[in-house]
Amino acid sequence: MAEGADVGATGVFVPIVDGRSLTFRAEADGFVDDETGSVWNLLGRAVAGPLVGSSLTAIPHVDTFWFAWSTFLPDTELLPSEG
Repeated sequence: MAEGADVGATGVFVPIVDGRSLTFRAEADGFVDDETGSVWNLLGRAVAGPLVGSSLTAIPHVDTFWFAWSTFLPDTELLPSEG
């Protein structure tokens, strides 16, 4: 593990705090919402700015590699991306 590459992690959240929709951009210190300039960590918690201490609602998700997924669910249908 010590020799392995850091491939990151993910979090999936509802981007709404107190009824206000937020949009985010990646920055060196985490994620910053465009509406208030608050800084958010990967756990969906505001760590700086006007919304410090606020938390986003997490959405359950699977964070896995395709080779692992396809081994256990080989009949998975892949759809083209919309981008």
